[in-house]
Amino acid sequence: MEIKDILPLSPLQKGLLFHMLYDNQGSDAYQVQQVYQLEGALDSQKLKQAVTTLLARHPHLCAGFEYEDVETPVQLILSGSPLPWNEVDLSGAAPEHQELEFAALLLADYEQRFDPHEPPLLRFTLVKWTPHQHYLVFTNHHLLLDGWSIPVLLKELFTLYLEDAQGCTLPPPIPYRNYLQWVAARDVEEMRAAWRDALSGLEAPTCLAKGLTTENLKPNLLYKYLDPARTQQLNRRAKQLGVTVNTLLQGCWGVLLGAMTGRSDVVFGITVSGRPGELPGVESIVGLLINTIPLRLTFSLAESFAAMLQRLQTEQTQLLDHQYLDLTTIQAEAGYGDLFDTLMVFENYPALEGTRGHQASELSISLASHQGGDASHYPIGLVAVPGDSLALRFSSLPDLFDDHAVEILAERFLLILNAMIDDPQTVIGSVPLMLPQEIEAITKPCVQVTQWPSDTLQGVFEQRVREMPNAIAVSLGNDYLSYQVLNQRANQLARHLVNRGIGTEDIVALALPRSMETVVALLAVLKSGAAYLPLDVHNPAERLAFIVSDAKPSLIITDEEHTGTLSQSIPELLINMPECQRQLALLGTDNLQPSEHIRPVSTENLAYIIYTSGSTGTPKGVMIPHANVLRLFSATEQWFEFSQNDVWTLFHSYSFDFSVWEIWGPLLYGGELVVVPFIVSRDPQAFLKLLSEKKVTVLNQTPSAFYQLIEAEQNTPRIGTRWRCARWYLGGRRWNSPSLNAGISGMVIPTLN
Repeated sequence: MEIKDILPLSPLQKGLLFHMLYDNQGSDAYQVQQVYQLEGALDSQKLKQAVTTLLARHPHLCAGFEYEDVETPVQLILSGSPLPWNEVDLSGAAPEHQELEFAALLLADYEQRFDPHEPPLLRFTLVKWTPHQHYLVFTNHHLLLDGWSIPVLLKELFTLYLEDAQGCTLPPPIPYRNYLQWVAARDVEEMRAAWRDALSGLEAPTCLAKGLTTENLKPNLLYKYLDPARTQQLNRRAKQLGVTVNTLLQGCWGVLLGAMTGRSDVVFGITVSGRPGELPGVESIVGLLINTIPLRLTFSLAESFAAMLQRLQTEQTQLLDHQYLDLTTIQAEAGYGDLFDTLMVFENYPALEGTRGHQASELSISLASHQGGDASHYPIGLVAVPGDSLALRFSSLPDLFDDHAVEILAERFLLILNAMIDDPQTVIGSVPLMLPQEIEAITKPCVQVTQWPSDTLQGVFEQRVREMPNAIAVSLGNDYLSYQVLNQRANQLARHLVNRGIGTEDIVALALPRSMETVVALLAVLKSGAAYLPLDVHNPAERLAFIVSDAKPSLIITDEEHTGTLSQSIPELLINMPECQRQLALLGTDNLQPSEHIRPVSTENLAYIIYTSGSTGTPKGVMIPHANVLRLFSATEQWFEFSQNDVWTLFHSYSFDFSVWEIWGPLLYGGELVVVPFIVSRDPQAFLKLLSEKKVTVLNQTPSAFYQLIEAEQNTPRIGTRWRCARWYLGGRRWNSPSLNAGISGMVIPTLN
């Protein structure tokens, strides 16, 4: 075959050719198969001739792609390319086998990859179903055609088929070369400068599956629809705001990504038509004209949807003349590799009109099925198809996102979209992102509560010790204490405290760094009948001095490093000193008996005192009895399903109220408490590594700390087995970031109320 013509590649063809060559195993993410149902009398030879004429009108559809031994890949149009035509007769098959054989045919056709070196990269298969019913299977690689071009091409095909009967002649086609020459004439440096400016200051890419890969690029699809009335409301809102429906949907998608990543500056991919109005006949050009470009959306939680959408449309309008640059070059201008891993497509394509109504034809055409498309290789994609009912097609790679996660994502998108439709003046940050079923789950009353075997925290803990003595109770690095050993050491220290006269109504201050000894001491104080007063040794000396002066503890348990720094008058117990350890070793390890306590211990006794900042900035002590803590867990256990299989972290300072949840969540239910070193708690990447190594299943965070953890997770390569948390509890302030891979519970610690 001789070379008839050589064409450059369009901006998107450059990227698609790379994907075609790189992802060369299994199904091709950008192979498109459309099946058309043809009803009525059909002349197969005449249709085959129409295909021959069609390809002659558009010779670039028979192009091969040369990428080896050339500086820049090109399209080669060769003479004598084989006609990609096949006929299959299923009319004689038994009805029960017909569907199976057809399904097998479609699967084999879809999975038969094209070779860019072996043109043409399209094929037609005509399947006879009955004498008056056929299916035309049209399969092509996205390298050749975009979604706009396919109905234009098929309309030409069936016009050619009817040509003899109608005596009509199609106008000469507008060559694809015209578009490629128009693109080549653009000022590349001007476009690069525009994108450099548009992406200036971007902190990081927006990737939901950063570091995750899969060879299975066949996406799962989830369909959602707006009913006709709601679709009309959407269209009216867009018109009222002076924006397109596409812009409106893009804004809502960007807000969702912002909520999911904790950012107000996000990027995602969009497709643009690539059909400039100044190019004559551009609407009828057949080929790949669309382009994938980044859309950057910045917004404020205090901004209204209306203001954000109008600004977004203005920003996108300013980039209209610069949409003809390939994505790789655009991303290079931003200084990143991949800027995004989600894509949104608005399929506003011309419809394929049937031929019924022609005087000499009773043939009608309808689209029966479609596979493949623009969003296939991205982990998450959204395709919006306008119509009487707006259709939303969510695509996801199943190895990266399970069906439930995508269902939740889709529901949250609809929640944001509906909030915008209802009132575009709504402030973005005021949109509640919890779904109705989630609200119901945390607001419905608990029918059953645990009947605790004891009315004190230490009593419930001791029951866990009897049930699972050898299970890990607390760990730090490679060291750990079993429930039995933790209990024994706490009993020894508790006896020492009782021997010093400590009991109910006493307060014992703890001034210790994060360690397993801190947990031993805390538990020992409760076993003695006293309440613990946690003091963070990293707090300013003035704050600690005020708290000690105000609370007047009977004893301070500390270590050699911090002795004498809190008070000169209150007795201290240095538990890390060898003499103290020798004294404790002589004491009994069994649980304390009621007779050993100076005064009786009950559920109404204080468990701890935690000092908050106070409304005036002066620390204020809040006293919490055992009953409040037990009530917190018994009232919420049905919501959160606490389990002995859970692994928790002591991430926060034990002088912060969140630590109550972190410490007693595992110890009351038989789980493991992982003590997080202070330095690790200040390093999101180190903390992420610890979460993975310890296989933490329950994570407690404030939103601000969790945002940093998300950032670290997205910018850190996979660390061994990827950490997947079962439950996240977020407290401190309102949380507006739903997750894809796990349930998030926004909460506060009600023991302080």
